[in-house]
Amino acid sequence: ILVPDLLRSIGMGGPAAQVPWFEAGKYNYFAPPSALFASMMFLFAFVEFRRLQDIRKPGSASQDPIFTNNKLPEGEVGYPGGIFDPLGYSKGNMETLKLKEIKNARLAMLGFAGFVAQWFTTGKTPLQNLSDHLSNPWATTVLSNDLARL
Repeated sequence: ILVPDLLRSIGMGGPAAQVPWFEAGKYNYFAPPSALFASMMFLFAFVEFRRLQDIRKPGSASQDPIFTNNKLPEGEVGYPGGIFDPLGYSKGNMETLKLKEIKNARLAMLGFAGFVAQWFTTGKTPLQNLSDHLSNPWATTVLSNDLARL
């Protein structure tokens, strides 16, 4: 949300970046939205079913179906970590890493809720609201909005 908004504010990012995140459905993509949604659901389902297959029967999905030279060692479960782990994030204490991932995901959801609340009360993007506040910090606050006084 922030990167396309930043690119739009400096005049870069192409035509898709010129649309605010809350109007993304109005943008004309290369395919109809229903086709994009269906292809995303197919790809997500493929990945999640392979992961489920590997969890139920460890080692059953240990070889990449396309790049067959990528294979896990015998008996090793492919998730988390797996074949594709170029930065080595799966090394170390997995319980601590899982807890960090959950906490970061919760924090990201809370941040997105803040973006939605800003859009609902001001009709602007987060960077537009920040710019308004920095240009006049004493008059543009969270309490200066009429909806905030309800």
